[in-house]
Amino acid sequence: MSNILLQQLENALPAGMQIPEELRQLYQWIEDNGYYSENEGIRYGYLYPQDKLRESWKEEEREGGTDIAFSVLKNIDREEVLENYYKKHKDEVRRRLLVFAQSGANGSECALWLDDEGHTQIVHIGSGPAPVCMWLDDEGNTQIASGSVMTCILVKNALDFLRLLAIGYDEICWGEDYSLPPNKLGINTFVHPNTQYQEWVQNTFHTTIPKIGLEVVTPHSMCDEPITDPFLKWFFEMTE
Repeated sequence: MSNILLQQLENALPAGMQIPEELRQLYQWIEDNGYYSENEGIRYGYLYPQDKLRESWKEEEREGGTDIAFSVLKNIDREEVLENYYKKHKDEVRRRLLVFAQSGANGSECALWLDDEGHTQIVHIGSGPAPVCMWLDDEGNTQIASGSVMTCILVKNALDFLRLLAIGYDEICWGEDYSLPPNKLGINTFVHPNTQYQEWVQNTFHTTIPKIGLEVVTPHSMCDEPITDPFLKWFFEMTE
């Protein structure tokens, strides 16, 4: 049986970029379990069945572990993003960057990036520091939700990416949360771990699940000064 989610990623891959083997195995696990949906010709992959996740979602808790959606934009939509956000650097970005997942509801993304040595890295692109929405809390006070500013090489290798997803944070776009375990962050909604995914990672790769994100991630922010992360430096050059 063909793996449409993986085919979409392969078809969009720039020359010289490699899909890490662990990411291929993750996409096959998603396919084997049927954890995907279709919308306007695009397949979206998940770590937990979305209907069960939504059904379980109450104010105080939800099932499903980390909520992340894997997909690749259609070519026409990728070109529009390049034109709107990268402008005069769009040709280089087209050659070196491919977004493959939405890491947060705020618009943050995970991507494959060809570094200066030609190695394929997994990176994170925050949605930006500007406020993205306003909402009323339980006391009727107006709160402002801002975007993620974590923009950096996310992990040293693809296995650590899978291990990061297994920790169980609500979303992986908030680098400031990585010093604490999930559900210790003062967030009202308790996120139950995705034990099926955790067991698959542990058994397939003979590895362990980190307790906190800082075990596998060194977060860097759009607000960093000086800039030491090579992807963040390149990202700023491409968006100047």
